Amino acid sequence: MRSENGHSESVTIKRVAERAGVSAATAARAMGKYGSVSEKTRRRVLDAARELSYVPNAIAKSMRVQRTRTIGAIIGDIQAPFFSKLAFAIEDFANRRGYNVLVCNTNEKPERELRHLQSLFERRVDGIILSSTQRFNSEMGQDIRRLYESEIPLVTVDRQVNGLKRPLVQCNNLGGSYQAGKYLLELGHRNIGVIASNQFVNSTREREAGFRMALAEYNLTLRPGMIRYCEESFITEAGRRITKDLLDDNPDITALYLLNNPLYRSAWLELKARGARIPEDISLLGWGDVELAEAWDITAVTQPIQNIGIRAAEILFDMIDNRTRHEDDVVVFDTA
Repeated sequence: MRSENGHSESVTIKRVAERAGVSAATAARAMGKYGSVSEKTRRRVLDAARELSYVPNAIAKSMRVQRTRTIGAIIGDIQAPFFSKLAFAIEDFANRRGYNVLVCNTNEKPERELRHLQSLFERRVDGIILSSTQRFNSEMGQDIRRLYESEIPLVTVDRQVNGLKRPLVQCNNLGGSYQAGKYLLELGHRNIGVIASNQFVNSTREREAGFRMALAEYNLTLRPGMIRYCEESFITEAGRRITKDLLDDNPDITALYLLNNPLYRSAWLELKARGARIPEDISLLGWGDVELAEAWDITAVTQPIQNIGIRAAEILFDMIDNRTRHEDDVVVFDTA
């Protein structure tokens, strides 16, 4: 577009908003196809953008006739080996397809997840792989739900979002944890302490349920005091404090079952500080990160992280390239 003096003039989203009679934020949502915008308002904004020949720099390449060749990966905790290896697998696959990956870390905070989703929409990524921190089975408002139900292809990994019709790729948390519990019980353990990180996501709930199933076969139950949650599992001091409290309150514990591998370091350090020998004095069973587990004498449930990341990426690119919906697809990988 040119101004009256003949010089090229950049049309801003603010000018589009003024022409459409809406706020700049509403205009951005309408152009980016995210958030809460009525269809009538969206049409008005798009009409204004066409009248002004508006092509926003940040999203010009993504106008569906020309992609950004960028996807987003939103993960819970980049410090956790599961998520770092998952991001590596996704990025490697995407790079071989000529795509870049924007990796977003939530630190297990739902509000960060929402900000990352909005940012990725604004950047007009071609698709998103999401390991959500949203509480499973919790209700969310329509404005928030629209973020997860946008037109941009989205695949969930490891964790579900309640009621969301999006493909899910995960490992067999229920079955794997059942087998893990059976392993400890067959060794003769009856007083088993459990520590988990994010208690509100479905992967943790499924692992806890699988362990309870194993206990039930031995006519045992998981007493409330025998399971503790550490929401800041990436902070060593927090994990040590939870481990200490659990062991102090239950001195008869003979085995610890860690449902998330960021807890390995905390538990191991606390046991060493107590002079406990592993596994002679107390057994340690964890979930994932076999290499670290072996170094610290921790028996571990093995997750096929690379397969999970690759399959999630395959589904996402099928959605991008072929517009396949995969709405209710669930892919489950066995653990070992």
